[in-house]
Formats: sequence, C-alpha cells, structure tokens
Amino acid sequence: MASSRPTILKQSSSKKGSIKWDEDNLQVNEAIKAELPPVKITEPKTPYHAPLQGDDEGMEPLSLDGHAHVEGETEEQRHARFEAMRKAHYRKEAMSEARRMAEEELRRAEEEEEAAAAAQQ
Repeated sequence: MASSRPTILKQSSSKKGSIKWDEDNLQVNEAIKAELPPVKITEPKTPYHAPLQGDDEGMEPLSLDGHAHVEGETEEQRHARFEAMRKAHYRKEAMSEARRMAEEELRRAEEEEEAAAAAQQ
C-alpha cells in the first residue's frame, strides 16, 4: 500500500537498490520547520539533597559483605579475618559436596542391591 505522505527518500530508477534524496521535500520540511514556534520542553529538576555536615555521626560504616566493620582493625587483621571466612566457606562447600557424593554412592548401592535381588527371583 503506497503512502500518501511525501518522503525524503526516493527510489532511484537508474540503479536497483540505490536511494536518492528528495530535495524538494527536504526544502518543504525546512520551510514548515521555520514557520513553527520553537518548542520548549520543561522537565522538573532532578531532586538532589546534599548530605548535611555531621549527619553521619553515630552511624556505623556500611559493609557490602554483611559483616560489621571493626573499628581500629589493621589491614593485616582484616585480611586474616577474610582468610578465616573464606576457609569456612570452602569447608562448607566441601562438606556439601562430600555429603552429595555419599548420598549418590548410597543410592547406587541400593539400586545394585535391588537389581541383584530382582535377578535372583
């Protein structure tokens, strides 16, 4: 279905697939644009409230890992605490994996017993 609105692009008949600008329509669009009043878009300012001085007194520093920040802790102490938490994490993970492997081995043994009992009957 052909559009009744003029476009700024015309299909060129000289080369298949090439496009030629519709200069007449561009001039018409520029003339219309010059006649229209400028449009001012009014948007509200982004609300921003600067922190007040002394507002953070009595507040504990935020921590992304969910553990409290220890006041006066040295870098070495912080690193030692991190190492201990990491070891505990991997211990839990290893225990979970060992439990899963034991359950899998128990399940296989039960299946083998059931298959052996079924073969004897």
